[in-house]
Amino acid sequence: MEYIYPDYYKEFNCIADKCEATCCAQWIIVPDDKSLRKYKNFKGDFSARLQNSIDYENKEIRRYKEACVFLNEDNLCDLYIEAGKDMLCKTCRRYPRHYEEFENLREVTLSVSCPEVARILLNKKDKVSFKSHIQKSTEEEYEDFDYILFTKLQETRELFYKILQNRKLSFSMRISSVLAMSHDLNNYGLYEWDDLINKFSNEEFINKIAKKFINYKNTYINKYKNLSLDRYNKYVDYKNNRINHSKNRRIDIINSKTKKICIDEIIKNLYINYIEDLSAMEHLKQSWQDILDKALITINSIDNIYDEYKQFSEYMKDREYEYEQLIIYFLSTYYLGAVYANRAYDMVRFSTANLLMIKILGFAKWLQNGRNFTKDEQIKLVYSYSREIEHSDNNLNKFEENIRSKVWYNLYNMLLISTQDI
Repeated sequence: MEYIYPDYYKEFNCIADKCEATCCAQWIIVPDDKSLRKYKNFKGDFSARLQNSIDYENKEIRRYKEACVFLNEDNLCDLYIEAGKDMLCKTCRRYPRHYEEFENLREVTLSVSCPEVARILLNKKDKVSFKSHIQKSTEEEYEDFDYILFTKLQETRELFYKILQNRKLSFSMRISSVLAMSHDLNNYGLYEWDDLINKFSNEEFINKIAKKFINYKNTYINKYKNLSLDRYNKYVDYKNNRINHSKNRRIDIINSKTKKICIDEIIKNLYINYIEDLSAMEHLKQSWQDILDKALITINSIDNIYDEYKQFSEYMKDREYEYEQLIIYFLSTYYLGAVYANRAYDMVRFSTANLLMIKILGFAKWLQNGRNFTKDEQIKLVYSYSREIEHSDNNLNKFEENIRSKVWYNLYNMLLISTQDI
């Protein structure tokens, strides 16, 4: 069995009672069956409390005031203290380690929902690399596992990493290039992927693509700055789905008599749609909804959002590595999962959308602070975001559904947001 993990993996050590947002609160902890058997058979002075603390019917550890009942006043675990570390269930032993399972391969990441992991990752200025080791185990054979597709996904992800870590290009160009490549992959047959990989491996080709994005953005803004929002959304949906230009199906974007809007309003509405999508999901903490509500109020109050965001990007110029680390994190966690549903393009958009959400919320916070946004605030935003999205299957499923179905996640809208600071 091969295990792959990021180079900062061994830097992590739980800071226990010093953590500002303990992992023992807010979530329901579901022990594995082996641990449940251990709890039932445990003997000793701690046995009575242990038995009363487990909901065996629902296979959960009981909670008190939204926290695990074993969490004591010192923010330490009484189960660990009284019964030993071997009594911790798999969830508690592993977290914040996250495992993605593939045939004869395990990819291990550290979840940024942990404040200490977020701190390690966002303070890392060097490019992330990945290490591996082989552990002897029985060979696995997954039924219907598409090894050819999996190999191609690995190759394309490596190229994504290379592009995203090319710091000679602006971060906006890097993100846009990966979005464009994944879109093209979606329109190629699997056996044609090699041609596309070879193209995007050429730095000269990437530079040409970058220039096209600049021209695309300027043309896009000048041509559609007077479109109504309704017509704009129909147009990009039309472009993305390649509707035929027949007379009966042609969308008239020239003679619209509807209310005109400017590019600021288009971008503002995209931001609002993104934040409202987050608001429509389930929340672990009311404070998260408060963050989203304040962000909506802030975004709605901006008249020249296009220029304001460019100022924010300039403010964050020396900290672009934070966004680089985050997009690598999201891709390393989710992209290879496309092997089970053959949705590589969706996984790139999903990873990019997560990053854009964090950037938009950071932008709102910067404005709220009088154009100031500290590293500590970024760290808190990232682990709070991750807890709300990545630790809810309902939210992950809803997010992926939105990516597939809503116009503001198509290539044109995501490119517009990704390149607006150029």
